[in-house]
This record gives sequence, structure tokens and C-alpha cells, in this order.
Amino acid sequence: MKPAARGLRVEKLHVERGGRAVLQGAQLGLPRGAVGVVLGPNGAGKTTLLEAVLGIVRPSSGRIEIAGDVVYDSSSGVNLAPERRGAAYVPQDYGLFPHLTVLENIAFPLIAQGVPRREALQEARRVAEALGVDHLASARPTALSGGQKQRVALARALAAQPRLLLLDEPFTALDAPTREKLRPLLRRVLREADITALLVTHSFSDAWILGDLVYILEEGRLRGGVAPEELARHPLRYGAARLLGYHILEARLASPNRVKVPGLGLLRAETPHSAEPGSRLLVAFRGDDIVLNPPPGTPNTFTATVLDVTATRYGYRIVLAAGDAVLTTEAPRGHLLAQGGPPRKGEKVRASIPPEAIDTAPA
Repeated sequence: MKPAARGLRVEKLHVERGGRAVLQGAQLGLPRGAVGVVLGPNGAGKTTLLEAVLGIVRPSSGRIEIAGDVVYDSSSGVNLAPERRGAAYVPQDYGLFPHLTVLENIAFPLIAQGVPRREALQEARRVAEALGVDHLASARPTALSGGQKQRVALARALAAQPRLLLLDEPFTALDAPTREKLRPLLRRVLREADITALLVTHSFSDAWILGDLVYILEEGRLRGGVAPEELARHPLRYGAARLLGYHILEARLASPNRVKVPGLGLLRAETPHSAEPGSRLLVAFRGDDIVLNPPPGTPNTFTATVLDVTATRYGYRIVLAAGDAVLTTEAPRGHLLAQGGPPRKGEKVRASIPPEAIDTAPA
């Protein structure tokens, strides 16, 4: 069997900015046509990673390959200019030219490559139609909404048929309904174009919907490189639990696959094979995996006191106290209405966490 064609490969990449080490031996690999997502907090170096791959920031050492071609290699002195790397970049502010129309913005990279203007505009119309902005062809960027600007910026990037698409926090400036519409659109467009893409974000929703492989960037180092489902199932293994907003509690191993958690009692969960009874563990689970008022006999059931109830777009945000543990969950509106409505502040409730939703690791 032939190895998968390479879309992007980053090896032992070191980047310094202002005397500070931003990337420290970063390693990343994407097969052709895959969408990679890098998750990280603000200031982690996500934009620096994109700029290094694009070629507008020079690393101090390492190697970068795009579609199998070396575009940067500190050991051999290779450092291709950005325009020779075959990568397109969509920055956070979209980077549209205010003096050009939507169609002219989309056609710009083609004209810059020497494509005749008439042919470039024809291709720009085709891409604009694919992204649903063809009706805005004569508009200026200042007249567009955030979602429309995002589509135009994406169309401009795709019009040049790049070998690699780089996207910097593409949905941060958009409202929730617009984000929910654009995520599946971007996923579909990337699949149809068969373009390798690297997207950086702090949103796990972006990673879950768009990513084939997800990396975590913290303190200049990349971890993970796994499917979103694997990352969600084992956040402690990849050092992602805190970043992704999981509840993290201390526990003791009672017996294999049984942990004792203060306030929650004895819980079933898959535990490390090397752990011995009495050893300290960490347990992690998502707040929205907490089930309120589970049926009798449900494993991992515990009693909690409601500290707060807040209505949200999809249901209710409920804060619970179980011993010293403070847990937050979101419950669907319909589910709680079927049970007679949301719980009241101060009320005692039963809750449970499915064993499969709990990750464990040595403390």
C-alpha cells in the first residue's frame, strides 16, 4: 500500500519573536485533502504557525513541506518566498481590498498570477456562485456583513486553486447563527475542492465540525494530531481537558475501573492499567454529559444542589454543587419541560455521568 500523499508537513519548527520562543519544535502532518485544526488559547502562537508556513515569518530552524515540496529547511538553506509556496491565507480580518468590488477581490490573485483579466473574472464568478456571493459581485466590502465578508475572503483564497489553505480564526468575529451556517459550508467547499487546509482556532466546535485531525498548541508545542472524537474521549491524554472546558476533579482509584470522587461518590470509568488501588487520579468530563434526573439504576448517579439556573439559546445552564465540586451543565429545553420544567435554585436533584464520558489519568 502506498503512503498517503502529503499535504503539509512541519518538522521540529522553532520560531522566535521579540526574543521569545513562540514555537518550540512544533511537528504536524496532514495528508492531502485533509483539514487540520490547531486549538490553542490566545497568545499560544497559532497565528505565528500559519505565518511561518505561509512564509511571512522566518523560523529559526526546522523544515516545512507543502504537497511534498520543501518550502523551508534550515539545514539546507531553503526558504521559498510566500508567492512560490502555493498557499492561500485567510486572515482574521479577511484582508479584503475596500476599493475593489467583490468580484474584483476574488479575481485579484488570478490577475496577480498573470491570468488575463477576462478569464480571471469568469473564474471569480464561478467561485462566487459556489460560495453563494455571486449576487454581491458589484458590491464593495464595506457594504457586506461579517458572514458575507468571510465567504468573499474564502472565495478569493480558493480562486487561485492553492495547494494549501490557511485560515486564522475564521469564525471569531461572526455571530452564532452565522457561524453555524458557515461551518458546514466551509466543510463542503473544502471537500469538493480536495484542498489541504490548516485552520487555527480556540473553538472546539470548529474542530469538531471541520477537522480531520486536531492538534493542541500550548507553550509552543503541538500535541495530538488525532480525530476530534479521540480528543473528546481522551482529553487528559492529550493535555486538552482544561483548554476544552472539561470539568477536572481529583479522585482515588478504588478498584480497576472504579474511582472515588469527593462529592460524587464511587464512579465507573475506564482507568489506567498501571494504576494501583488508592493511587491518585484525575477525572475529566464535559459539563453537557451530565444527565439530570436519570432513570433509577443508572450508573454513576449522585445527588447535587442547584446553585443557579439560567436560560440559554438551547435550554438551561444549570450550576450544581456536589460536595465541594461545582459543576455546570447545559440541559435541552424540551428535555426539562417534559420533566415539569427546570429545577429551582436550592433544589436537590439527581444527576449522573455516563461511564464512557469520563476520562481518567494519573494525577
